[in-house]
Amino acid sequence: MKFKIKTPCADCPFRTDSNPFLRRAPQLRHQLRNDQNWFACHETTGVKNGKRIKPADQSHCAGAMGVLWNEGNPNLAMRLALAFKLITVKQLDKMQPVFQSLDDFVRHHAGRK
Repeated sequence: MKFKIKTPCADCPFRTDSNPFLRRAPQLRHQLRNDQNWFACHETTGVKNGKRIKPADQSHCAGAMGVLWNEGNPNLAMRLALAFKLITVKQLDKMQPVFQSLDDFVRHHAGRK
């Protein structure tokens, strides 16, 4: 896992200005809040140049980090990244526009079209 994505991408589901589309938002809230996994940025998963992107080359989602930071609940991956200076508090404070909580995130996607 990497921390190369420092700001939420334009299509990040954790952005407050995203269109509601994510059916699994409640499950993601549970997983993220309970530190069950890290959340890879969708831009770093899948296939690139005809090759499947390996999990080791995926980057943690900046939007998810921003919401967890806003909640005061950084996950294990974030705490390790902070300790090893892969991300900084200043970068986390700037991750906007993201939801203030995972509950806000779920409410937003419950209104999906």
